[in-house]
Amino acid sequence: MGSMNQANLSAFYRDNVDIYVNTEPGKKLNGWPLGMEALLQGAVGIQADPHHLSRTEEWNITKADMFVVPSGKEGIPQIVSALAQLIDDTKQLCAMSRRSQQTMFQRLSFENTQAKIFEAMENRF
Repeated sequence: MGSMNQANLSAFYRDNVDIYVNTEPGKKLNGWPLGMEALLQGAVGIQADPHHLSRTEEWNITKADMFVVPSGKEGIPQIVSALAQLIDDTKQLCAMSRRSQQTMFQRLSFENTQAKIFEAMENRF
């Protein structure tokens, strides 16, 4: 498939991915949640969260937003259960898709990201 620019990556997720599964073991701090681009395009996340970032004030992820599972092999039963649940209940899949997308847009908005950086820079200098 090769590399993609952001517009093509967003289109790929929007057109091809309904559920994004991440089993990140947390050995490297790669940013959380991995697959943000997929979530922004409406994919439902099944995410490992080895550093418990979903519980932080910045993210405050609920079960309505995505499935948070243990990383590695420990998460496999929960991943399979979440996939079965979403496949069996497409209304839940659609509802979680909308909710997750709204949550990601809110968490990643200018006000919650760049504005805070600019404010910190103004206060520091």
